[in-house]
Amino acid sequence: MAVNERHEKLNVMAGAMLHFFPLAAFALVALSGEAAEVRFLVRPDSGIEAGCALGHAALPCAGMNPARVSARVAAANGAPAPAGVFWSAPGELLKVGFDLVPGEREYWITISDRIAPSSNWVARSGLLLETRQSRSGAPVESLADFRKRWDAAAGADGRGFVASIFHGANPHGRSERFLSLYSGFFRAAAPGEYEFATLSSDASFLLVNGRPVADWPGLHPPRDGRYGEHSGRVRLDAGMHCIEYAHAQCASAPCAVAAWKQPGEAAFQVMPPGAFAPAAEFKPAMYEPLSDDAPRACFTWQAKAHTRVDSIAVVLVLVSVLGPDPGAASCRWIFGDGVKAVGRAVEHIFPKAGMRAVRLEVEGRGAIEQDILVAPNWAQANDWPEDLFRRQVRDFTGRDWRSAPVADAIAAAQWADRVGAPELAARAGETLIARASEVPPDDCQVFVTLGRRFWGHGLGRYDRAERSFRRALAKGAAVVSNGWWRQC
Repeated sequence: MAVNERHEKLNVMAGAMLHFFPLAAFALVALSGEAAEVRFLVRPDSGIEAGCALGHAALPCAGMNPARVSARVAAANGAPAPAGVFWSAPGELLKVGFDLVPGEREYWITISDRIAPSSNWVARSGLLLETRQSRSGAPVESLADFRKRWDAAAGADGRGFVASIFHGANPHGRSERFLSLYSGFFRAAAPGEYEFATLSSDASFLLVNGRPVADWPGLHPPRDGRYGEHSGRVRLDAGMHCIEYAHAQCASAPCAVAAWKQPGEAAFQVMPPGAFAPAAEFKPAMYEPLSDDAPRACFTWQAKAHTRVDSIAVVLVLVSVLGPDPGAASCRWIFGDGVKAVGRAVEHIFPKAGMRAVRLEVEGRGAIEQDILVAPNWAQANDWPEDLFRRQVRDFTGRDWRSAPVADAIAAAQWADRVGAPELAARAGETLIARASEVPPDDCQVFVTLGRRFWGHGLGRYDRAERSFRRALAKGAAVVSNGWWRQC
């Protein structure tokens, strides 16, 4: 296929796809006045596949307004690359996509929040997945029903490029009840009749070039779709085509898979990563401030792992300095839970998820403080890595909870009680008894938990148990013991 013809076809398909799924991406349009700008040198995380036309990178944007941030990209040789922001949210890394320049492996990405966004860049390669929390657990009976549910969702959990249409959990948030939408491109190796099938828990819908091909509405486990029972046919030319896959997880354990049967094949196969148009992931290698009011120091972060029981998550986060190497000893970290550390890259355990402050001080480059969103690593298969749990207990047992925010001491005590770490619960509890005046009324039930913990579980610290129960009563918590209850 000629290059111009291929581009024209991609434009038509992209237009059809965006009719269903408008991509939130922005290009650079200058406003009057000076713009605060920074830039990052990015390199591919691994090799770039043959035929790859799109790159993407996740970057920090400290102090910038995520609702207004924009990006422009140029290859290291100066050639401009069409680009856009496809994900931005408070406390999260900014996600930028850009068209690759043939033969180039390094790119400069310039970002600013004082430049008006304009939605004229569209991803024409790769496979993008967005997820949202569903407001309802009722069955989704049609594609139109899914679209209504999608539009009614409070907002996106996240958006990112993935290798294939295949998941057993929500990679961006909670998996109990959520909506997912894949949109991107796949390659048909030869012309002919193709069959597509969906295998899912609960409702799913598969579209090719904007046309519904396969669907499986309602509430159901995936087992009755193992042999392509929910499929459809479509005739395709050789080349690139648009695909969309919508999934509504309402009740059972999550599962969503797209399969196909190519011309001449006897059985359905899961669509492999190699079938989709690739997108190369790039990582920041260097940071430079471009304006006087831009921070001179910069860091990035990543949720490495977590332990989670019920709604309580304790998260291990890796923070790393970006920019010219200042030497590890000259990089000082102050975390919002009162812990300090030194090093160019540091792992830290947060006892409480949510928006957390992190301050970095770099000798000769000043300091930067940024609120980051600490959340579980949602792609983690096991919510309870035993080695991480033991590390968390050692870490928390050695902390001085007197200097920590009281909310973190409460979180540590509740987590320790839930997971059966009595000595840790007692250590955090001692601090909470001494700082009872700082505990908000909504959290006063923690004193009941501590009282029971001090009383039993082999501790036998009855004086501390009494003090805990008295503080609970003084703050209005209900105390239940041997059939008795009191409310103050």
